[in-house]
Amino acid sequence: MQDIEKITVEQGRMLNQVDQQSHRKVAIIGIPVKEALFKNGENPLGEYIKINSVPFQVVGIFSDRNDR
Repeated sequence: MQDIEKITVEQGRMLNQVDQQSHRKVAIIGIPVKEALFKNGENPLGEYIKINSVPFQVVGIFSDRNDR
């Protein structure tokens, strides 16, 4: 994804092979999502967000060319 979308990991990490093989419920969110969900400047890493009522743990924050 990093090569296709030209994103930069700002905090945390990208998904890895273990996440995929274990079908872990983890997420990488963009800066606009971080700002919308964590309005008081909280650190979202390790926190859970719901996507379609399914909890996912935030493991990374990314930015793309439009966020800079």
